[in-house]
Amino acid sequence: MRICLLLALCVPAFAQTTTVTGTIRDPAGDPLAGSCSIQAVGPFTAAAGWRVIGAPTVVTFSGGAFTASLAPTDSATPSGQYYKVTCAVPKQTVNGHSVGPFSWGPRYWLVPTSAGSLDIGTVELTSPPPSPSWTILPQQLAAGGATAGQCLTWTGTAWSPVDCAAGGAVAYVATVSTAEYTDGSITVTNGSDEVTGIGTAWTSAMTGYWLATQPCLSVYKFTYVSATSGTLDRPYTCASGTMRGVPSPPGTPYGHAYALTQSTYVASSTHGLGTVHIILQCFDAGVTAQRIQPAAVLVWPNQDVEILWRRATTGSCILNR
Repeated sequence: MRICLLLALCVPAFAQTTTVTGTIRDPAGDPLAGSCSIQAVGPFTAAAGWRVIGAPTVVTFSGGAFTASLAPTDSATPSGQYYKVTCAVPKQTVNGHSVGPFSWGPRYWLVPTSAGSLDIGTVELTSPPPSPSWTILPQQLAAGGATAGQCLTWTGTAWSPVDCAAGGAVAYVATVSTAEYTDGSITVTNGSDEVTGIGTAWTSAMTGYWLATQPCLSVYKFTYVSATSGTLDRPYTCASGTMRGVPSPPGTPYGHAYALTQSTYVASSTHGLGTVHIILQCFDAGVTAQRIQPAAVLVWPNQDVEILWRRATTGSCILNR
């Protein structure tokens, strides 16, 4: 009975490791065989209670398949532990060509506590974590009671997860660099979604551009039909007419002109604001970075943001929640 009790205590403790895996191949994509030396930078005590010594452990791999089970470093005592890893591949023949010998490293691994296996790339650093400030990979942060969409905020006494909006402004800066097409002239008709070009050379790449006319305030999404014809996303609501393709200088309030311009599109997965309630400010790329006004801003139901312009524009836009 005593032996069973000892086994029951020991097995769960030594099972508290994190598995690091990877596939090691040559530049041709062929799997290799070799070994890696994994060494704790100093003796430490794992969370499971056992002592991890500083002697290197050699892990071999073949067929490219690497697997190593290691004591997590995020729960080690003392804190700030990591592994130093060097790997080598002996001379070998793979798929008819000779490979090696060669080696690489050292690399430095910060291994978080994880029930699932982790790829080498998620734990690896190319230089030692600096001291006294340690580099912590984002995936190594424990949840700490946080829920999806929350941010880490300093409460005055400790770091704590809070709602991002409550924790302060969350912003994303989008780079703006758009193109325009202004050759020839166009004819548009009130109530019609058709646009006719005169001396234009429109291409299919311009589908998705936006048509801006002066003095009309609305902008319309353009779809290519031919070099001299296209359609708009809705009927034209301004006065019918023929407009040249040389827009009036910026700041000119009225004139009869047209421009087809690219929009600036920022996917929700890029800005990460997690809402359709977005505040936006844009600035040109000049030395003074003057504020500029888009023709319109569209926030789609999936939270993607599309910024429309009347002229080709370079600069940046700050998206805030």
